[in-house]
Amino acid sequence: MSKIAITPIGTCRINTPLRRGAARYPFRLNLERVYGFVHTTEEALQQLEFMAGERGFAEEQLPLLFRPGERADAAAGQWQPADLTIIEISSAKSYRVGDTAVQSNYLTRYFADFFASVPRTRRFWQLASESDRASRAEMAAFLKADPVYNLYSKTDQALLASISMRMQGFDEILQHMGAMVERLGRNRILFVTHVNASGPDGAVIASRDKVIRWVKLAAERLGTQIFDPTGLMREFGQERAMEREGLDTTHYTNAFSDRWYTHVHREFVLPRIIEAGMDAEQGEAASPSLLAESIGAAIENDDFFEGARQLFVALADHPDNAALRLLAGQVYGQIGDYSAVVRMLTPLRESPEMTVPALASLMRAAYESGDAATAVEIADQLLTDEYETIEIYEMAGLAADKLGRADAAVHYAKLAFRLDPGQHRFATRVLDHYIATGETELMRSWHAEVRDRLAAAPNVPLARALAEWAVGRQDEQMFRAASLLVAQSEPRSMVRLVEEAATRGMLAAASETLVELVALSGSDDTGLMRSFRAMVADWPARCEALLEEGRIGDAYVLATGYMTVLPKNRDARRIERGIVLHLRDKIRSAQAIGDHEAVIRMGQGAGRMLFRRFEIAAAYARSLLAAGRGIEALAVARQGCEAFPENIDMRGLAAHIAASIGETALALTLYGELDFENDPAAERYRVRAERCFERAGRNGIKQIRTLVAAGEFEKAIALCRLLEQHTSARERVSVELVKLRRTLRNRLRELDEEEDTGTEPMRILRLMLAIMPEDPSTLRRAALEAMKLQDFETALDYWRELDRVSPGLESTANNISRCQIHAQRQAARASRMRPALAA
Repeated sequence: MSKIAITPIGTCRINTPLRRGAARYPFRLNLERVYGFVHTTEEALQQLEFMAGERGFAEEQLPLLFRPGERADAAAGQWQPADLTIIEISSAKSYRVGDTAVQSNYLTRYFADFFASVPRTRRFWQLASESDRASRAEMAAFLKADPVYNLYSKTDQALLASISMRMQGFDEILQHMGAMVERLGRNRILFVTHVNASGPDGAVIASRDKVIRWVKLAAERLGTQIFDPTGLMREFGQERAMEREGLDTTHYTNAFSDRWYTHVHREFVLPRIIEAGMDAEQGEAASPSLLAESIGAAIENDDFFEGARQLFVALADHPDNAALRLLAGQVYGQIGDYSAVVRMLTPLRESPEMTVPALASLMRAAYESGDAATAVEIADQLLTDEYETIEIYEMAGLAADKLGRADAAVHYAKLAFRLDPGQHRFATRVLDHYIATGETELMRSWHAEVRDRLAAAPNVPLARALAEWAVGRQDEQMFRAASLLVAQSEPRSMVRLVEEAATRGMLAAASETLVELVALSGSDDTGLMRSFRAMVADWPARCEALLEEGRIGDAYVLATGYMTVLPKNRDARRIERGIVLHLRDKIRSAQAIGDHEAVIRMGQGAGRMLFRRFEIAAAYARSLLAAGRGIEALAVARQGCEAFPENIDMRGLAAHIAASIGETALALTLYGELDFENDPAAERYRVRAERCFERAGRNGIKQIRTLVAAGEFEKAIALCRLLEQHTSARERVSVELVKLRRTLRNRLRELDEEEDTGTEPMRILRLMLAIMPEDPSTLRRAALEAMKLQDFETALDYWRELDRVSPGLESTANNISRCQIHAQRQAARASRMRPALAA
């Protein structure tokens, strides 16, 4: 007797339960021409059109649609719909290339380098969500100016530029679902919603909740069957139903996948089987595996060794139990017995019982056993199913490298570093690759990304590793970026690196770091100063040699470093003073005849000499401004302010340049500082300051509105505070802050309607708190959002602040306790992961 055929169209939330169910229930999976996971009604309808041979795709679109290994050229032939098509609708966010709906996860993975930058990604989606001609023109200009975009091939550039994004409405969802019902037949289709899982705060995700309600309403209007697994999940228990003890609101555990299909079979499949007179005989049910679940929890949360002992006792009694064998494979992996892992898990690789942790153990074991091809296959399988961890990326990269797939190895290493920038080995692995291959532009782009991530989130172990790498590669730019951060926290650890950098010819970078080290540690640290004096003993002779070679800038930097350690040394002082006076005199001569270009050329070649004397820096900044290079002039003037903090004229020049080029916030800051100075030298800037304040009071409100319209909320708030402080426009500014807070609240509501918003809601909440730092409702929402991001330490800070502002709330106390529990679990999980990653 024939079995009923079922085709899944959706994500792992229907594919995994059906794959596991097929091993125990009388149906067969029909995956013919199913090219990948889909999320929206638009994607699902497109999938059906492709399966029927009614739609094809351009070659360049395939990576954004197809799972790796799927073929676009498979013939439709005599394709017939399955007896039952189960279609999951989990999103209303539509991504398109022309008239083709593309898959969001495949898209961002394919253009991973471009979407690595949060500000760039935010701006891209802001422009991609607008369809008017002006926005498309702005998108073209934005992309053309981006260095990463320009590294892509012309085909990929066109593909990226053509992407658009919008939110579907209910009417469109209803229309698409109606078209699918008409195509397949009301009795041959089952719609499934996402699961309305709660975040750590106990609240459902608003945007997901809305899509679930819309899909259920549309199915009701169409008179077709719908399954919402939320009630089943809550009955089963979210901690057991969803991975990572319920914190992962996307992926089902195997136990819940089995419960899901049991319910679907009883309610939706079996009646069809009986009605059609097909085979209804159920296969032998798999053993409950409750014992394996219990032992797994003990191994994970309690005593590893006692849990392992129980496991092998149970395995002796049930040697063929797949769940126990999978757990045993993971235990073997944790103790490094990779041959045992391969022996235990390979026969179960395609088993419906296979779990993600067990598959990850097999991936590592395959690599360690020399089977790189299998390791890559498993890694790709996990990534395609939307799982990502450092271990998956690392194994995929190492295995790809062993197979000679260098580009793939680099790709995985980049993704690993972006997932966790603390994993410095991935950053340097990519840098070394680009050095070896001579891919200069790619090297420059990755170099900048690594430095940007270091600056955005200072990480001393990462900085130390990058500094050591930079010395080995004689990379002065990276050494400067990394060594100063290490010097601020671990000055003694930098002595050897600075000495080695100088030995390898990185004199300028070594000297600059030495100056910073002396400033941080102080000259009273006799042991450190003794090391420094030994290091610089031959620097005067090196200075003389550099001067003979015409390398005046390098000679100056070296002399400066030497004088920092031995300030009374006559030779170094003579060299340094002679170089500076020579440059000053040449600049004065050029200034006297109005030769700004000559001044600019000399300023560009001066290096750190530029800030040895105020006159040199000021002349360079003025010449840049006169040449129409205001932004560069302001950058020089601001560095001059750092170099000469007590120099009133330098600060006055910086304020004047800022005001001249429309940098109102900075001009107000600098003129405001001068206005409070008691120094008589500041008097000559009073009139300029008053004019700046008056002009800002007139024009500042307009600038605030311009910044808000452009989404530059941080700058808008900063300008508001400065206008409140320095102008008479306080009342008007207060009105603008109220409007800005309303705009931020509206933006937050928009984000609540969207999906996969990442950290953007938290950014908006922080801005709202910058305007009203003690607003209880905003503090509560910020705490809940931090919990949603599983940043429990930050959430604790917000809950404690809320408790201070509004004490005695029971919900606050409960959430503080919940965050502390989750933070402890995270720490425990991280401590267990470290040995595995170090293996």
